[in-house]
Amino acid sequence: MAKIMTIPVHTGDIPYLTTSQMIEVDRAMMEDFRIDLIRMMENAGRTLAHLARVRFL
Repeated sequence: MAKIMTIPVHTGDIPYLTTSQMIEVDRAMMEDFRIDLIRMMENAGRTLAHLARVRFL
């Protein structure tokens, strides 16, 4: 039997960072925590793929 997929709809405010805040986060990750940009992008992609798999498959 086919699995029915529902897409959740968020009706409240979605938290976000401003451009300058995100620049500061990236700077802190690279300089303070020694995590390079490639590693951050890999982690973000892996986490997004996991979220999509859990929610939609």
